[in-house]
Amino acid sequence: MEFRPLVIDQGTGMTKVGFAGDDMPLLLLPTVMAPDELHSDPHHSKFNFNEKRDMRMLSSLHFPMERGVVDDWDMMERIYESIYVNQKINTAPENQPLLISEACENPKENRYHMAEILFEKYKVPSIYIASQPVLSLYSTGKSSGLVVEIGHGVSQTVPIFEGFPLYHAIVKSEFGGLDITNYLRQLLEKNKRYEELINYNTIAGYKILTEMKEKLCYISQNIAEEQYNVGLSEYVLPDRKVIQITHEAYKCPEALFYPKLAGKTNMFGVHEALFHVYDKSDDYIKQILMDNIVLAGGSTMFTGFKERLIAEFSRILTEKTGSSRITDKNVRAENDRVFGSWIGGSILASLPTVQNLWITRQEYDEHHDAIFSRCYG
Repeated sequence: MEFRPLVIDQGTGMTKVGFAGDDMPLLLLPTVMAPDELHSDPHHSKFNFNEKRDMRMLSSLHFPMERGVVDDWDMMERIYESIYVNQKINTAPENQPLLISEACENPKENRYHMAEILFEKYKVPSIYIASQPVLSLYSTGKSSGLVVEIGHGVSQTVPIFEGFPLYHAIVKSEFGGLDITNYLRQLLEKNKRYEELINYNTIAGYKILTEMKEKLCYISQNIAEEQYNVGLSEYVLPDRKVIQITHEAYKCPEALFYPKLAGKTNMFGVHEALFHVYDKSDDYIKQILMDNIVLAGGSTMFTGFKERLIAEFSRILTEKTGSSRITDKNVRAENDRVFGSWIGGSILASLPTVQNLWITRQEYDEHHDAIFSRCYG
């Protein structure tokens, strides 16, 4: 019996899981654990948010990943266990080939340790470790392009040619959706708004801020005019009380273009990162990259993000090179791009043409270094 590969896209905030060939992941799992789950039986632990836990302090949670990199492997193993016993997955790891994602420039030591756990503890028959931006690019049916991926904890602007990241030109920043949520909190606290309605230090308060960010915030196309024309946005709390925001709605995600607003100095805005990658790329592939700019990750989902990125990047191109080569047709912003990396993994794991690139358990046992030379990213 032939088993379809399992595809795991592990992110700082959310892990997506499903089977190769499917259009969407079957399981969305917060990459986070509460103290009572650290020693519980994963067969009986739900590993998800619930009303009781929502009232706990945010500081009580444990995050196995920090800015795209696993820094607590014991905790990460518990999450792997919860995946395999989940009713939606319910598979024996020794039967299932596994494609698993990683951020660009993931330390080799981490990659090796991940392979060690998967092969030696879970006995997976074969694995493929793939770069998240490469997978996001594959989700659009392309193998060359420039990926702008902004996730929960990391922003990655990555030029890719024929499936391989061009590492000399990559811009990776420890800035993402988490920081935008925290900036929204700062804006609300600064104006002393709704402190009586939101306990910002609880899990419930953090979830409210995240939902407000995702539902109400947007990217302004003209900040100077926006402050005079801004409307009123409302968020209804579970107890039916209403929170109203105005300027915060556009000021919050503005930090994607100007991170210093959120206290992040010496860091490129997303449009500046895009130009830096363009400038550092070889001349003969610049147009190939410009013809296929792909947006990926949940923090590129803000209304107006694509249009503002095109305008800001065009402005820099004109200033630096004398001409702008980017239009709306050059930028791909798929509706399902929050799952772009997982979808690309589902496609890649289904291709018979890449089966010889998978690392088998036998190859791992005989030559551990294969894990570094045979996988993308």
